[in-house]
Amino acid sequence: MLKVFTLISIILIIFILLALSMKGTDFSQIILGGLYYLPIIVYHKLGITGVTTGDSCSLFGSCDATLLGWILMALFWIALIFMVSTLLLVAIKHIKSAREQ
Repeated sequence: MLKVFTLISIILIIFILLALSMKGTDFSQIILGGLYYLPIIVYHKLGITGVTTGDSCSLFGSCDATLLGWILMALFWIALIFMVSTLLLVAIKHIKSAREQ
């Protein structure tokens, strides 16, 4: 599972680096602004206080995260990568066992 977790993490890092290298383009705004800040926006919309510095938050990163926001964002992405890698491994194991029968 660690291999899949590492692979997904590397892919996400590559997307972030691509977005940073294409700063100012639509791709950059979607990756860095929308997807990156998605957990902050979700937490803000759920009403968790102390996640952002302001009262408004939009998809393109117009909200600044506090320390609590950064911690929650990191936990969100780590948990999401962990869940996806676990699901992939379960699916692969299920397919292999189905082929053997």
